[in-house]
Amino acid sequence: MRVILHRLADKRLERIHDPDKRRINRALDGLEENPPVGDIRPVVGQKGLFRLKVGDYRILFHKDFADIIFVTQIKSRGEVYKNRR
Repeated sequence: MRVILHRLADKRLERIHDPDKRRINRALDGLEENPPVGDIRPVVGQKGLFRLKVGDYRILFHKDFADIIFVTQIKSRGEVYKNRR
């Protein structure tokens, strides 16, 4: 599988401190495996949207039929679900 980060997710990843950034990068590498590895669950009320939990951060993504994963958000646990309704 191939993982593509949205521009805003990529910018957010750049601003995260190094220890957390390394953990998130390892988790993104796990998404490339078939099947994806990690604490992955569907987001309730959002069809086709999944979340990957990495410590205090959440990675939200969609999976395409062509085995492409689009990462839309990388945010802390407290802010990722705000304004999702």
